[in-house]
Amino acid sequence: MTTTGLTMDPELAEVAERVFAAATAEPAGTESGDTFTRSWDLAAAAGLPWVSVPESAGGPGGTLLDAVTVAYAAGAQAAPLPVVETLLAGWLLAAAGLSVDQVPMSVAARAASLPLDDGAARGVVLSVPWGCEVALVTAIVAGPDGAPRLVTWRPLSGEVTGRSADLADQPRADLRLDGARATIQEISPGAQDAFLRRAAVLRAASMAGAMDAIMRLTNRYTADRVQFGKPLAAFQAVQQHLVTIAQAAAVTRLNVARAARAVDAAGGAFEAAAVKHLANEHATLCIRAAYQAHGAIGLTREYPLNRFTRRLLVWRGEDGTDQTLTRQLAAAVAATGDLAALVQGRHHTTTGAR
Repeated sequence: MTTTGLTMDPELAEVAERVFAAATAEPAGTESGDTFTRSWDLAAAAGLPWVSVPESAGGPGGTLLDAVTVAYAAGAQAAPLPVVETLLAGWLLAAAGLSVDQVPMSVAARAASLPLDDGAARGVVLSVPWGCEVALVTAIVAGPDGAPRLVTWRPLSGEVTGRSADLADQPRADLRLDGARATIQEISPGAQDAFLRRAAVLRAASMAGAMDAIMRLTNRYTADRVQFGKPLAAFQAVQQHLVTIAQAAAVTRLNVARAARAVDAAGGAFEAAAVKHLANEHATLCIRAAYQAHGAIGLTREYPLNRFTRRLLVWRGEDGTDQTLTRQLAAAVAATGDLAALVQGRHHTTTGAR
């Protein structure tokens, strides 16, 4: 696994790569039921989904850069697990002063408008990632006074009102929330902003891992496939595609590390938004070049390229779309008034748009 510039802990990178490779190699089938449980148990045994959760909250500790290493490895293996979701939910619970159970968790991004009635949350939360598989769901909801609240609950099978899957065949569920079983905790606006930045960085890390996997697949295919008496990789037009993929993967990976360090330093509003925007753009370039280099075989379901390209397409819309990221970048620049300092990493912003 290529982790240059990503981590100072090669042992963690090696463990994460091995564990997620084994989890992905579980018997083929839908990413649910027994297959999900076996795969999850492998990751849970190594403690990977809770890296960066403080020990005081029940986690193994670690920095955001350590969590980035885990998210990158999950993306590089197309692990069929809610890794980023659990990393984020665990950190969010700890930031609210709550203890963290080592169970699969998710974050309901579409619950922001969920009404809080007499101190209780009720309603239907749409399209919760891995909603039928996780043991705990978290959501940030605006309270009656406009201040953020952390809502957590354990979904029951009878509360599932709809099941679906995203473009990458990863499960989603619509969940009915019974306010009597939900826990509501106040969190600071600063914690909410920090969460949004971590989400952008971790999602970009998974995207960087997927791009590196696409690079390896494409390099191997074009080296092995012979056309007109020589490997495809010997043709200049194909080499241009290979360079495009390699550049996209490398630049994204290195900037993820930079953004993680900035966010860990209690700032990073500009860096977090910039790296997710960069990952979105590079995902498009990487997918296009990979399919051009592979030709027809790249479009087949049996060939593994689609496991990464479909995830990249989904992740482009997760934890920061181009539109919202552009607004966040503008807010970060306006807050500092020094674009050059932001680009050069001489000033970590602490104000971000929500």
